[in-house]
Formats: sequence, structure tokens, C-alpha cells
Amino acid sequence: MVGAFDEILLNHDDGDITVEHGILSLDADIAGHINFLSSALPAFNTGKAGGKQLLVSHEAHRILAGKMPKSAFLPCTYFRPISLGHLQVELLPSGHSPGSSFLRVEKKNDSLLYASHWSNRPTTMLRRAAFRPANTLLLKLHKDPSALFATSARREQERLGEFCGKLLRAGERVIVVADSAGTAHHIVGLLTELRLPVALDKHLQILMETESELHPSVAAIQVGSTTSQPPSGRWNQGARTQWVDPQSTQPAVLILSKDHLLARRQRSLPQGIWVWTGLDAHLISQCAWLAHLTFAEHFAIQFAPDLSEVEELVRDTQPRHVLVCGEGAQTCVHHLTRRGIDAQVFAPPRLETLF
Repeated sequence: MVGAFDEILLNHDDGDITVEHGILSLDADIAGHINFLSSALPAFNTGKAGGKQLLVSHEAHRILAGKMPKSAFLPCTYFRPISLGHLQVELLPSGHSPGSSFLRVEKKNDSLLYASHWSNRPTTMLRRAAFRPANTLLLKLHKDPSALFATSARREQERLGEFCGKLLRAGERVIVVADSAGTAHHIVGLLTELRLPVALDKHLQILMETESELHPSVAAIQVGSTTSQPPSGRWNQGARTQWVDPQSTQPAVLILSKDHLLARRQRSLPQGIWVWTGLDAHLISQCAWLAHLTFAEHFAIQFAPDLSEVEELVRDTQPRHVLVCGEGAQTCVHHLTRRGIDAQVFAPPRLETLF
């Protein structure tokens, strides 16, 4: 048991993190009482999540409701605190993917910010990440931040834009495999700025259409159509996107989600020049027939936080203490400690073993 200044109690057992003796779970796999989901995408892809009741943002609820009709949801509006027993919890947009959230927990004079899926990189296709100060910052990493972006992420996006623009002008069709829906949103923003036509697979269309329904200012966007009326405000970029029917053969950039691609049959693959985004190209080995697919180029575009983004989050939340778990936690803690930040690895207790 780890105490956050003797107020908010955290427990990390069997890979699941719970708050206050199990009152609330954080992205848990096992069945508990209330389970907060920082991102809708894992549950959307698998159709399941731990917990009797799922604490999610209203956007995440709209995405998951049709996919998980038998689940009990506790949808919350961003920036509007609610009470769970003696805890006050608040969801904040985390900028990673549609409906992704930070969770801020308060108890008496103590506060905790939990961050699992987030991105500081701006895009008008998604809500910007919003930070709030907290006494303790709990980070759950899904990628080792020290291994990310050996090359400039911005330069990789520029390369992708140049690559797609050149091929489209030559009359070719480009198939881009995005590692996540969050990455796809950022790529759509990039292609919009370059005024390049975009098509989406069915998996991503559902998420984009949900965004349109949630934000009336983009309701005029017709995914799968070349027509759209420009809305006002910060969603203007989405309305300028040149949407193209994914079944069309005209030159365009067709974006496929990794998960949707792995679930396809070989005979249904679209025709075009294939490229891969993200850092782990070995993921294609999950599907034997996909391993024979030739990728013309690989771009290191993945919106997991690198060490500089972790530092930025620490600066914005101004915690007295940082707890880190997940992949690369030890490396991250070492990096933060060298910069004078009070950080430690938050790991399950070690069990004694009899031989």
C-alpha cells in the first residue's frame, strides 16, 4: 500500500491500480466496482473492460455504448467534478484520442492526477489536453519514452506529407496504416493542412462520425464524401478536410487502423502503395498473410509521450511527487530524478518465492 501524503491511498496488485481500497480502479482488467477508462480505444477494439461500472467521458461513452450495450456506464462531462464516496473526481481531456481523459482525484487537502493515454501535440481534430495541478502525479506508460522519436516526430510527419503529396500528384493511391485512432486524427490534420484528399476505413469512420455528433460545429462534415460546409470555431480544420469515399479508386490517402487491418481477410485488402506509421513494424507478424505485404516506407509517427512530454506534464501539474508504472518506468524515473524531481517507480509488491 502506498499513501499519497497519508490521504489518497493507492494499491497496485496483479497489474491493476486501485484507489482507496478498491473504491475506484484505474484502467483495470479485472472486475471491480467502478473502473475509470482513460481511453475508449482498448475497450472499443476488444468489446470488454474490467469493472461493474465504467467511469468515462461523455465522448468515450458515445463511442462505447453501441459496442458494449450490456455494460453499465458512468459518463462524466469534462471539467465537472462528481463525488464518489469521500472522493471528488474530475475528468479532463488528454488530447490522445476521441474521449481520452486524465483523472483528477481529490480527498480533503490531497489531490492526485492519473495520466495513462495523453498527447501534448496540438491538433484541431481533437480536444487539446488540459492540465490541472495535483500533489501527486501518477503516470502509466505504454511505451518506453526513452525509445521514442529517435528522429524528430515533426520531421517524420513532414516526410509523410511530402511522400503522400508526390504519389498523389502522380495519380497513385496511398494506404497509411496508423497504429491508433489518435495517430489517425493527427495524420488527418496534417493532410488537411496540405490539402490532400483523405479516406478512412470503417473502424475510423465510426470514431470520426461520433466526433461530428458530439460537436454540432462539425456536424456538416460528411465522412466518406468530398463535400463539407466549413463550420466556425476551433473545429474549422476538420471541415476543410477533403473526405473521399474509401471505396473510390481516385488518388487519395486511405488511412487504416492497425487493429482493423489485422482483422481483415487478405482478399479484401485495398489496392495502393502501403506505408506504416508507428515504431513497431514487427506488429505485422501477428498475422501470417500480412507479413507478406510490402510496405514502401515506414514513418516513426506515434503519439505516445516521450521524455520531453513527460517533463512538460510534470511542469504543468506541479506535483510534489511523481509515481511511474508501465513500460520504461525505471528509465523515466531515472530521467526525472536527474532533473531534481521527486519520482519513484510504482510497482506491485514483490512476493517471496519458495524453492
